[in-house]
Amino acid sequence: MFDKKSYSVQIPLLSRRLLLKFATLSPLTWMPIYTEHTIANNNVEITKKIMSSILDILIPRDISPSATDVKLDSILLHVSSKIDNYPDLIKQGTSWFNITALKSFNQTYIELPTHLKTKIIEVAFEQANMTLPKVFIERIRDDAMTAYYQIEASWSGMLLEQPIQPWGYPQHDKPT
Repeated sequence: MFDKKSYSVQIPLLSRRLLLKFATLSPLTWMPIYTEHTIANNNVEITKKIMSSILDILIPRDISPSATDVKLDSILLHVSSKIDNYPDLIKQGTSWFNITALKSFNQTYIELPTHLKTKIIEVAFEQANMTLPKVFIERIRDDAMTAYYQIEASWSGMLLEQPIQPWGYPQHDKPT
């Protein structure tokens, strides 16, 4: 027969001291995560600046203008607003860049010197397929290159008078 009095389970209760320890430590654990998330996601201007910075690293100024010189950042953000899930990809992708910069270098992505920004872009390209950073950076690069070479200002120094497609290289049958 089962005797209720002889069988009892003792559940240890949290002492007041232990509870106070947890209460004082909890802000230290959630505050950095909350701060990173807030900095990375809540400011549209930061998203635009991160996009501009990424695009200028992908398409820097040389004999032809940089991505931001031809306002490619504004073009991509405008086009993305008309495509399902593209604004979310940009927001989450730029957030990943910002959080990665904060965790790795204790600075926002915008504050980093160019060589560290480039390093984070390289890391994004090296991520596994179908992960947020890889999908984001490949999509941005492909769309940026397509849009950039549609702008006549980008042709300087290439001896082109028109886009290559749909008619092919102009005067391709003549010697240079």
